Amino acid sequence: MLELTLMAGALALHVAPGGSDELPGTADQPLASLAAALERTAGRGEARITLHRGIYPVVNGLVLDRRHSGLTLAAAPGELVVISGFRYLPLAGWSGGRLKRVLDETAAKSLLVFDLKAAGLGTTGGPSRRGFGVNDERKPAPAQLYSMTERLTLARWPNADQPPARMARVIDAGPVRKWKGDPSEAAFWSRGGTFTLAADRLARWTKADEIWVDGVFSDHWCWSYNRLAAISPAAKTITLAQGESNGIRKADWLHDAFHFENLPEELDVPGEYWIDRLGGKVYLDPPEKFSGGRLSWARGPLLSGEQVSGVTLEGLVFEGGRSDGVVFKNSTGVTLRRCEVRFCTGDGVRLDGSRMKLAGSQIHHTGARGVVLTGGSTATLTASGNVIEDCRIHHPGEYDRAYSPAISLEGVGHVVRRCELSSTPHMAIQFSGNDHVITQNDLHHTCERFGDMSAIYTVTGGHPEWRGTRIERNYFHDMANDSLQTGSRGAVYLDNGSMGVRVAENVFNRVGRGPGDWAVMNHGGRDIVVEKNQFFDCPLPFQLVFYFNASGKDDLPVMQKQWDAVWKSREGAAAKKKYPELASFTEGDPVFPTSNIFSNNIIANPSAPLAKPEGFAVDAGPAEKLQTAGNKFAKPEEIPPVDPAAFGPAQSQQKTPSGTNPDGV
Repeated sequence: MLELTLMAGALALHVAPGGSDELPGTADQPLASLAAALERTAGRGEARITLHRGIYPVVNGLVLDRRHSGLTLAAAPGELVVISGFRYLPLAGWSGGRLKRVLDETAAKSLLVFDLKAAGLGTTGGPSRRGFGVNDERKPAPAQLYSMTERLTLARWPNADQPPARMARVIDAGPVRKWKGDPSEAAFWSRGGTFTLAADRLARWTKADEIWVDGVFSDHWCWSYNRLAAISPAAKTITLAQGESNGIRKADWLHDAFHFENLPEELDVPGEYWIDRLGGKVYLDPPEKFSGGRLSWARGPLLSGEQVSGVTLEGLVFEGGRSDGVVFKNSTGVTLRRCEVRFCTGDGVRLDGSRMKLAGSQIHHTGARGVVLTGGSTATLTASGNVIEDCRIHHPGEYDRAYSPAISLEGVGHVVRRCELSSTPHMAIQFSGNDHVITQNDLHHTCERFGDMSAIYTVTGGHPEWRGTRIERNYFHDMANDSLQTGSRGAVYLDNGSMGVRVAENVFNRVGRGPGDWAVMNHGGRDIVVEKNQFFDCPLPFQLVFYFNASGKDDLPVMQKQWDAVWKSREGAAAKKKYPELASFTEGDPVFPTSNIFSNNIIANPSAPLAKPEGFAVDAGPAEKLQTAGNKFAKPEEIPPVDPAAFGPAQSQQKTPSGTNPDGV
């Protein structure tokens, strides 16, 4: 009955792996390819394409344009539909192999090899430079090897279960990148610094011609992926091919940590592999129960659209691309419902426009960001109407590790509600712009690799007109209390003078493991309100640091020039009209503002000792500049128990397209 109704008012097509593109596309005579169905529905107005159980391979990605406005692309009820950028390496194609450069005897005996050229597969791409401050030069990602849902490990040292490598001594810090276009650019890209390694390992790598290093060489946030230009086993020195954004530095408060990869000499544990790109072969020490491999292959987004409206994707799985998963630009009214995007080396989902919605979906194991929302107007403060709700987003940043949050919000008026965000190397949500609402989310196990960071992060001090974001009624728990040897991690970090944010009615449980961590950090901003929250076993619930009287002293004159320019712009005029507190902005004290509030919060620490008896700290300035009132210390029995079910996705939205196992195939 549903099909007849649809066919009466809109075109309805069916696609199944056993069909034919010569057939009419009915339920009993389906088309074979999604590309053919998209061609038939182009320009037909409202249309529905129903995909039946199976895997639909893509190479260059599926593209929608304005002719597809009004299209619904959906999996048949109860059927698993996978739009895949993977290329399969069946078990029958693997054979016993030998590679003299594999030094571990056990791995050498169990080695398998797959001949990509014989299978008709082309270039896999190769490693390339990326990291903090250098992504403008990034090349397309190389193919990565998977064993079903497990991303395997490019041969490396040290192994993931071993302590990371560290520098012994910095010989040459190398060139520092100032800004794009600076005269120092040529030196930055042509040579790197030199350091000695705190281990005797380099003699094993004398035959290696392309060694890459993954890690941190200075500040916590300066993650880098750089190539080695030279090694000296006798002197234990390593010279990088290009500079590091903040140079190479070693100090007690810095936490250099890195590993080397693309080294068949270090192929020594099951699950490690190496790709001989010139020879066109993959070498693998197979993991347990290996039944064949998959290479991420599709180079462009798996599905993209531009200037479309009213498009719906429902119940689909997208996986296996070397770029982004699903991308819509300059569009309106696009909805992804009950979809799953996984194992893509770029961003999972990017939605740009208005009234965009991601609902009841799961985005995980992405190379960069999980979800990116852009839209709304900062010139008129018109809200985008974009929403992410009832989603599970986890394990972003597996390729671009730093500044790759689970969710990135850019623009005006996005809403993130009832989502579970977890297992992030860096932040879970990064935002800029105005009037976002972040509410009823479950956030945990964030910042698992880097310090000086938090689950929700912003750095917008140069834009006083960017304000109005509300972080309310969320559950932050089990953060920064692990054994990671870094500091300054927490739940909410309003960095370098960020302004105009309300943090209210949240629950913070077990956030931080010592006095160097905090639940909420106001780093020198103003108009920051932190009120009516509950803090359980957080060593330092709140910290205010007067940034412009400390590390930001030199930044203040630069920012003041930016502020002056803002008030002359359309964005500044719109903000002054909407936000009453901006009427007196220029008369306020930028160094020691009095408009910050920490009030009416409840603090209970039955297990974790408080770093400060007041429950908060004010550094680099007078404590009386912070407004505090009504904060209460409570005994555990005086606090109502937290109901975790009140946060995160609704139970009705928990099931993913691939069934009860979120990583199923």
